[in-house]
Amino acid sequence: MKKTTSKKLSNRLLKYSAFSAAILGAANASGQIVYTDIPDETVLPGSTYALDLNNDLTGDLAFTINTAANFAFMQTISGTAATVYNSNGFVGFSAGPYNYPSNLAAGDLINGTNGIFSARGDFNYSSCGYSGSQFCDGLDGYVGLTLVVGANTYYGWVRIQVASDTSNMIIKDYAYN
Repeated sequence: MKKTTSKKLSNRLLKYSAFSAAILGAANASGQIVYTDIPDETVLPGSTYALDLNNDLTGDLAFTINTAANFAFMQTISGTAATVYNSNGFVGFSAGPYNYPSNLAAGDLINGTNGIFSARGDFNYSSCGYSGSQFCDGLDGYVGLTLVVGANTYYGWVRIQVASDTSNMIIKDYAYN
């Protein structure tokens, strides 16, 4: 197990908090950024990982690697079944018949005005064979997201790493406001 010193942890949390504040925009006086550093979760071909952002025991996003078509994708879900739940969503765009999650940079604003999709989004369809694929370099990337709980909408991000050959995907951490 890798040991993290309190100084390293403090610096890491400060870095992610700054990223969260920039990407979410300025938090209002009553808002609070909720950052969660989960143990890295590796998704392998043929498996799905349901991420529960607000710890209510209901999956909010599903991350999957499809072995038959050789692509990694995510979708909003209800529970652990792959049923689309239209209230949650991700920041992305359409190219041809597919939706792609955008790979966001620090400072990108996540709100109700940028492209929010509530269906499946392909990270690197057919091993990056489509021009819309933004997670093809095997490096960390950030997906903007919306989470709807009752009458409240939360905006945030999840940090992932998708192998360029779609052999695995790692979910690392997330934050929302």
